[in-house]
This record gives sequence, structure tokens and C-alpha cells, in this order.
Amino acid sequence: MKLKVLLAGNNRALIQEILSHHDSNWDCQSCTTHRVDLESHLSSFVPDIILFCLFKEPQENLYKLPTVAEKIRKRDIQVIITGDLVDCDAFERSAMELAKKVLKKPISAEEIVAVIKEEESTRVRELQLLELKQKEEEEARARREEAMREAQEHARQRAVQEETLLSKRREIQNKLAKQEEQAGEETQEKKRILTVDDDSNCLKLIKSYLSDDYDVATAINGKVAMRFLESKKVDLVLLDYEMPGESGAQVLEKIRAHEQLKDMPVLFLTGITAQQKIKDVLAYKPQGYLLKPISRAELTQAIENVLK
Repeated sequence: MKLKVLLAGNNRALIQEILSHHDSNWDCQSCTTHRVDLESHLSSFVPDIILFCLFKEPQENLYKLPTVAEKIRKRDIQVIITGDLVDCDAFERSAMELAKKVLKKPISAEEIVAVIKEEESTRVRELQLLELKQKEEEEARARREEAMREAQEHARQRAVQEETLLSKRREIQNKLAKQEEQAGEETQEKKRILTVDDDSNCLKLIKSYLSDDYDVATAINGKVAMRFLESKKVDLVLLDYEMPGESGAQVLEKIRAHEQLKDMPVLFLTGITAQQKIKDVLAYKPQGYLLKPISRAELTQAIENVLK
């Protein structure tokens, strides 16, 4: 990419002389020190270096330099000025020490071009260092990401292996347990549990928990439950306390009032945690209550305690 050099100022003779000596690899343009002219070239040309060739610059131009100077600083453009002592001092006062280098007369065009070349070399080195630093940072980031991916994959594989081993261990334990059960005693008929709940998801969950060990029947309300209890043998009722229409408490009252069912074991299932509500539950004298959400371990233990 060519170095862009903007030559600004009233010293047209010097500007022409510099252009005649400038490196053919540079892209050069010229303008005045008028604020509008400078800002236009800053936007359209976007120079890397501005060389101010000063010669009796209009005071109006110098007064408006601070606005342009701020934009030059933000874009990190290198600034060099050349002129006599008066012109250089006036510029520096107006532009708030914007210039990186001050080349006061007498100085030849060849010397000025040599300074620009030196600045170009410095800029190239800085860009090379910046590119090198960015490349090193990208490589370091890539290494960190690769290491993280490898660690995650290792952890995933280890988890899979552990789960596989655990599954095999469970399978062996279950197989041995079944063999012991078959060798030790005859298979007994499963006890029947009726689960009453208006929530179909809860019914499915409880059935999945208990179906291996019990004959699980379900009912979505009290009426269905009572018909089932009157027609089938049931060893235990799991009864939801809060149901629309007929509550669990009302269903339990009917069970206790029924001559054939009054001694039926009942466990309440409730999402209520308030102390008074729990007392209300216990007032119906169930064999116990379980708080939702129910874990498999708590449910099976509670059932075993009632049916043992």
C-alpha cells in the first residue's frame, strides 16, 4: 500500500520542488491550510502524513486549526511542518503542538523528502510490529480455544465411560437380584395401588416409579376412584389432596364412610407446605402424606412402610 502524503500550505514553490523529488511509491496531494480544504482532504484522501509547507499563512486559517488538529490526532496522522521561525511558531501556537517534527528554514527539498522517508520507515516498522503482535495474540487465542475444546471432549468421553460402567454395574446388580429372588422364593402376586390425581403427568410419573413392583391403576377424579375401589381389590390409595370438583379430603371421607373400604390405607399427595394446611390434611387420618414433587425413593419407602 502506497504511503499517502498531503502537502498543505502557501509555499507552492516548495511543494512543487518536493513533488519533483518525492518517491514514486508515494501518493501525494496538495491543499491550502484553510479548514474546509483540509477537512475535505482528510475525509477523501485520508493521508498517512501531512507536511505543512508554511509561508505567511492567513491568520484566519491558523485560528481555525484547532478543530482540524483534533481530527488529525484522532486518526493518528503524522504531522511535519517546515517554514521560517515565525511561521512555525505561529502554527504550533494555533495547532497546540500538533507537529511531530519541525523543519525550520533553511532546509532543502531533498532533506525534507529524507525526513518523510524516515517517517515512512518508522511507520512500516510499527505496522509490522502491530501485525506481529496481532498474529501472536490470534495464535495464542487459537491455542487456548483448542485446549478448551480438548478438555471438554476429554471430560465428555470420561463422563460417557463412567455412565457406561455405571449402567453395566446396575445391569449386573439387577440381574443378580432377580436371580436371588427367583432362587429364594416363588414370585408373589403384585399388590395393587390406585393413584388418584387430576394431573395426567403426575399419574404417568408415579406409574413409571412403581410399575416394576406394583400393579398401578389410575383415576383422574374421585368418582372414577370410588367406582374402581368398589369393583376391584386395592391395597393402597395414593390420593391427591387438591383436585377440582371433589377434593381429596372429600374422597377420603367417602372411603372412611364406606363399610367395605373404611380401613383402606391412604397416602395423601399434596403440594401444600403451609403448617395449617398440613394439619388439615392429617385431620382426615391418612396413613401419611407426601409433598410434591415426589421423588422415587421417598414414594417407594412410604409405600413399603404402609404395606409391610
